[in-house]
Amino acid sequence: MKETFECVVKLLCGLDPLIPVDKKGRLAEANSWKCVGVLLKNPQKFLDVLKNYKNEIDDKKVPAINFKEIQAKLDDPEFTPEIIMTKSECTGGLCDWVKNIAIYYDVFTNVAPKQALAE
Repeated sequence: MKETFECVVKLLCGLDPLIPVDKKGRLAEANSWKCVGVLLKNPQKFLDVLKNYKNEIDDKKVPAINFKEIQAKLDDPEFTPEIIMTKSECTGGLCDWVKNIAIYYDVFTNVAPKQALAE
């Protein structure tokens, strides 16, 4: 469960001013749970951020480092909505969002430009 929230925090680095980042744009806070607590103080705002994240990708505002930082977790065979949902239904949905937004980002940044060149 903690890993799912950590992925979300890493994806929001450089976009949310409440999440501290280092000079390379990576999460600067050693305790990612502290950042989660800050984000979840306003659940509606957190939900709105997740809903609008695709627009941030479309506007090319999301740093590539964010997705590099979560790649190991995405490659973990235990990081699936089905497995996470057995521990927490809400976190399972968040895991699903992380996986799907990563796929969207990959298509937006890698597939779509190549497809446009081929046309």
